[in-house]
Amino acid sequence: MSEFIQLARQQCARVAPMWPLAESIAVNPCWFFTDKPVERVSAIWKYVSDIDLVMDRAFYRQQLLQGHLDEQMLPMDATKCLSEPQRLPRWFNVTDIVDQLQARQRKMLWKDEVVLQISQFCGLHTEFPERFVDESQPDNGLYRGWLTVVREDKGIATLMAESQLPDYFDPLPDDIDALFHMLADDWLRHYSEDALNYYLFALLIDVLGWSSALRYRDWDPSAPHHNIEPVLSLLGIRLAWDYVLWQWAKDTSTELFNRLSQRFAQQAARCQRDCERVEQSQKILWQCQRAYEHKQLLNYRLASKSEGAQQAYPKMQAAFCIDVRSEPLRRALDGQPGVASIGVAGFFGLPIGFRSQGQRRPQLPGLLTPQLWVTEKDVATPSATITAIGELLDTPTSSLNAVEVLGLAKGIGLFSAHNEVEATDTPQSDLTINLADNEQPLLDALAGTLTSLGITHFADHFVWVGHSSHHENNPQRAAMNCGACGGQSGAINARLMCQLLNQPNIRQALSARGIDIPERTRFYAGLHETVTDRILPLSEAFPDAVRQTFEQASAAVRDRKQYPQTRSGLNRLAGLFKKTRDWAEVRPEWGLADNFMMIIASRQRTASIDLDGRAFLHDYDAQQDPDASILAALISAPGVVAHWINWQYLTSVTAPTRLGSGNKLLHNRVAQNVGVFEGNSGDLRIGLSLQSVWDGTQWRHRPCRLQVVVEATESQIKQALDASPSFKPLVQNRWLYLYRLAEDGQLIQMYA
Repeated sequence: MSEFIQLARQQCARVAPMWPLAESIAVNPCWFFTDKPVERVSAIWKYVSDIDLVMDRAFYRQQLLQGHLDEQMLPMDATKCLSEPQRLPRWFNVTDIVDQLQARQRKMLWKDEVVLQISQFCGLHTEFPERFVDESQPDNGLYRGWLTVVREDKGIATLMAESQLPDYFDPLPDDIDALFHMLADDWLRHYSEDALNYYLFALLIDVLGWSSALRYRDWDPSAPHHNIEPVLSLLGIRLAWDYVLWQWAKDTSTELFNRLSQRFAQQAARCQRDCERVEQSQKILWQCQRAYEHKQLLNYRLASKSEGAQQAYPKMQAAFCIDVRSEPLRRALDGQPGVASIGVAGFFGLPIGFRSQGQRRPQLPGLLTPQLWVTEKDVATPSATITAIGELLDTPTSSLNAVEVLGLAKGIGLFSAHNEVEATDTPQSDLTINLADNEQPLLDALAGTLTSLGITHFADHFVWVGHSSHHENNPQRAAMNCGACGGQSGAINARLMCQLLNQPNIRQALSARGIDIPERTRFYAGLHETVTDRILPLSEAFPDAVRQTFEQASAAVRDRKQYPQTRSGLNRLAGLFKKTRDWAEVRPEWGLADNFMMIIASRQRTASIDLDGRAFLHDYDAQQDPDASILAALISAPGVVAHWINWQYLTSVTAPTRLGSGNKLLHNRVAQNVGVFEGNSGDLRIGLSLQSVWDGTQWRHRPCRLQVVVEATESQIKQALDASPSFKPLVQNRWLYLYRLAEDGQLIQMYA
């Protein structure tokens, strides 16, 4: 059965990548399933691994009783359907079935031991890859390295009380392709293609964290289906473990083997019917999910085109990233006379990376590659002591190591010495870029950003506001910076925008492209620190009037916004500032929790509406986009990124034990920050920690799919969708919902 390895490759290509902690990017774990309806994919994940992509019946019963569902969208017998007990079929791997058939009292379950052994080996292989290099077969190193280790590991046999277990690894082929061919021609030759697909995917889900981490290893956005060799090796390892247990059961007990083979064959024969049963059972859940989302959407009535006239000539403009945390601050700013805020995605559209002290990092959305590199002179190098502390805190069991090495008193003093912000988040010397060789791409980027925003008037003071989240001792702190841009602060981009746009020659070149910036307009850079909601000036000549405007807006946000509890009380700047420096703080902020909408429209449609910090807001003027090319770029880039963020939060709530990363108090960084263990065992964890979505009493993120609202004509929207092959399936297969914003403020659903 030579096709078996091709089926394996296809299943490996379904795994979404997980970026390392320091370059964190929010990802929809089902990204490579979005070519199918979300309801079908939900049934597959539930059947194969008991992972929920939708909330359970108890959740929707509660929401229905509390009036949080739009009952017009539900069947008459919804309450009855939600009250019926459900016993759904499941697919079980060989390890699962053996655990069910064996009474292993006071012994570790096979499933737990298999996942632990594979996970610990992957951590070792990732930390010390040079120990497993096979120059003749570079893509085969993971499997061959594992085989070498497991053949010599006597601890497994002792732990599982099976002294002969190591002998079963000796006959396994040394080559991964040979392994797949051997199993296809022997053990698995009787099963259908459908059954094999379910089985292969179930094996990958058992080690989903490491599958996702290895998927990233050779990630190439231009060819995402071609870099699956490391994942294929991992799948081979997991498959080999099942085969070993199959052979062990065959030799150990005739009764055990007969029951095992019978159960496996029975589920293989009925797998398609069983998955369809799960899909039918979940139908009421997806109806309730839609009613739950629609009820919330009704709470936000956007302004009509004639309402809330936009200021024609504001004295100050502030351009923010579309991050949902900027929405309350923008609303506070727009409530002040002479001030107008603007929303823009993609780190202001600059295709740059940043080089500093021998390190390189991207400063743009994670799916893109830097075209230009900028550097900075005269950046203060952290002291050796502070650097050592930082490295110490970034290792597993970090707090214990720190106290052991430094002593408690000395450690406290050094922790308090941490700087408030990174060096690149404060005004330094000018950024250095080779303008002579890169003028054209920079001008293209600047013109593209300014044109997409539809700016027809430039105020006297124009501030580019990046954002960052400052806190200590949090393995997932990069995810709080930006869910799209590799966990980086937006300070560099804001500073470079100002540096470029304040140059007369740049303005002259933009004027030749129809973008006229008045001589009186001065650009400044600021940074929205999202824990305290302050705007930190990044330009040394920050005007007092601008500073005061930001301070008033920040204070207004703090008065209204609910923050995670601080040790010194809620909403007090001193308490929040202390929180950013507290190395013991596990819940620095809610991040992008409760994100719900993405609105691509003129600001006048949303400026007067309280969107509760739940909306990504991108300015857009359809009249300046007759061919819908700008809209196509917005939905295929920021739109996809917003969907990824939305589904990372959604699945961290629907399946917190599998698609979330568990309790942050137990996090241990693994293998050069590739990810985290919860404790020191099990699979690598993906998704967000419980502290990012749960406050101890209720979910801080309401599990909703993204609702995308676009102010454009129906023909423009359809034209943009046709030009966006990554976004259109999300709409058609109900991974998100798309609406056209009519002139009267009504939302008209597209592809209903």
